[in-house]
Amino acid sequence: MAKKNNWSNMNFTQIMLQQAGKKLSTPIYCRYCGKDLNQPTKESRFNATGNNTGNYANEWETRNHAHTSCYQQHIYGGRR
Repeated sequence: MAKKNNWSNMNFTQIMLQQAGKKLSTPIYCRYCGKDLNQPTKESRFNATGNNTGNYANEWETRNHAHTSCYQQHIYGGRR
Protein backbone atom coordinates (compact mmCIF):
# COMPACT_ATOMS: atom_id res chain seq x y z
CA MET A 1 0.00 0.00 0.00
CA ALA A 2 1.32 3.45 -0.89
CA LYS A 3 2.41 5.82 1.83
CA LYS A 4 -0.32 8.33 2.60
CA ASN A 5 0.74 11.96 2.21
CA ASN A 6 -0.83 14.47 4.54
CA TRP A 7 -0.57 17.41 2.15
CA SER A 8 -4.13 18.54 2.67
CA ASN A 9 -3.10 20.47 5.79
CA MET A 10 -0.09 22.14 4.12
CA ASN A 11 0.22 25.13 1.81
CA PHE A 12 2.44 25.22 -1.29
CA THR A 13 5.44 26.73 0.50
CA GLN A 14 5.42 24.07 3.22
CA ILE A 15 5.21 21.28 0.64
CA MET A 16 8.05 22.83 -1.40
CA LEU A 17 10.29 23.14 1.67
CA GLN A 18 9.53 19.56 2.69
CA GLN A 19 10.43 18.22 -0.76
CA ALA A 20 13.61 20.33 -0.94
CA GLY A 21 14.69 19.00 2.46
CA LYS A 22 14.20 15.43 1.30
CA LYS A 23 16.23 16.11 -1.84
CA LEU A 24 19.11 17.63 0.14
CA SER A 25 19.23 14.83 2.68
CA THR A 26 19.17 12.03 0.10
CA PRO A 27 22.70 10.63 -0.29
CA ILE A 28 24.34 10.69 -3.73
CA TYR A 29 27.07 8.08 -4.07
CA CYS A 30 30.21 8.45 -6.20
CA ARG A 31 30.18 5.86 -8.97
CA TYR A 32 33.96 5.32 -8.62
CA CYS A 33 34.69 5.27 -4.88
CA GLY A 34 31.17 4.69 -3.53
CA LYS A 35 31.34 7.50 -0.93
CA ASP A 36 28.51 9.96 -0.35
CA LEU A 37 29.14 13.20 -2.28
CA ASN A 38 27.43 15.27 0.41
CA GLN A 39 29.81 14.17 3.17
CA PRO A 40 33.32 15.63 3.72
CA THR A 41 36.05 13.29 2.49
CA LYS A 42 39.54 13.70 1.05
CA GLU A 43 37.92 13.51 -2.41
CA SER A 44 35.70 16.51 -1.60
CA ARG A 45 36.23 19.90 -3.19
CA PHE A 46 38.74 22.15 -1.38
CA ASN A 47 39.45 25.83 -1.87
CA ALA A 48 42.90 27.21 -2.73
CA THR A 49 44.02 27.37 0.91
CA GLY A 50 43.23 23.70 1.48
CA ASN A 51 40.36 24.41 3.85
CA ASN A 52 37.10 22.71 3.11
CA THR A 53 34.56 25.24 1.86
CA GLY A 54 31.55 23.34 3.22
CA ASN A 55 30.12 22.97 -0.29
CA TYR A 56 31.01 19.33 -0.73
CA ALA A 57 29.33 18.44 -4.02
CA ASN A 58 29.22 20.95 -6.84
CA GLU A 59 26.72 20.85 -9.69
CA TRP A 60 28.92 18.75 -11.99
CA GLU A 61 29.59 16.16 -9.27
CA THR A 62 25.91 15.92 -8.39
CA ARG A 63 24.81 15.57 -12.01
CA ASN A 64 27.47 12.96 -12.86
CA HIS A 65 27.45 11.06 -9.53
CA ALA A 66 31.24 11.26 -9.21
CA HIS A 67 33.88 13.21 -7.31
CA THR A 68 35.98 15.35 -9.66
CA SER A 69 39.17 13.76 -8.32
CA CYS A 70 37.81 10.22 -8.73
CA TYR A 71 36.73 11.00 -12.29
CA GLN A 72 40.14 12.43 -13.21
CA GLN A 73 41.91 9.48 -11.66
CA HIS A 74 39.69 7.07 -13.57
CA ILE A 75 40.05 8.87 -16.92
CA TYR A 76 43.73 9.78 -16.71
CA GLY A 77 44.91 6.87 -14.61
CA GLY A 78 46.02 9.12 -11.76
CA ARG A 79 47.95 11.55 -14.00
CA ARG A 80 46.82 15.18 -13.81
